[in-house]
Amino acid sequence: MFPNHVVVETGIPGQIEGELYEQETACVERAIEKRREEFAAGRLLARRALGKLGVAPGPLLPADDRSPIWPEGIAGTISHTRNFCAVAVAPHDRSRCLGLDIEDGSPLKAELAERICTPRELEWLAANTSTDEERGRLAKLVFSAKEAFYKCQYPLTKRFLEFEDVELDLDLEAKTFEATVQPDKDDLPGDVRLTSRFLYLGDFVICAVSG
Repeated sequence: MFPNHVVVETGIPGQIEGELYEQETACVERAIEKRREEFAAGRLLARRALGKLGVAPGPLLPADDRSPIWPEGIAGTISHTRNFCAVAVAPHDRSRCLGLDIEDGSPLKAELAERICTPRELEWLAANTSTDEERGRLAKLVFSAKEAFYKCQYPLTKRFLEFEDVELDLDLEAKTFEATVQPDKDDLPGDVRLTSRFLYLGDFVICAVSG
């Protein structure tokens, strides 16, 4: 789903060997167990992936906006659900930004689909499905694709985007998608070309964006 130079590590929260640094543990000491397991999974997998790039181990702490503070010269992204976690990292000279999102494949409720989809996307959903369940599952893909795009663009723009700020064109056969940002929100650096892919894996839908 990513170019070959991107290192990806995956695992199941609660089943990944390793210990957090004290500074990392302090970040989630008041969180519920599920949140602590997911946080630990992301950090431990990130440590494993960064090691394959020759990066010395160290704490991976969150910034004020909760995004991970990656080591200098590294682009990275983390995503997790209750039963699956994945991390992708790459050198900045090969990838300036990465975005990964993992969701369970259950249908998205109709009222949520109307909140995350533009009118044209809702028309596309209706044209490509024949049942409410199919529409809900395809809407979940739209949700995941937008989440992956947001994660990818944020390190470059530091801008928070709403769902209606981005419109998708998905190719269900090729398993790719393109994201178009509304003109008043589009400030991505002009030399960044984004590659976007999606995959259904077991009970999960996974979307990946790199630039």
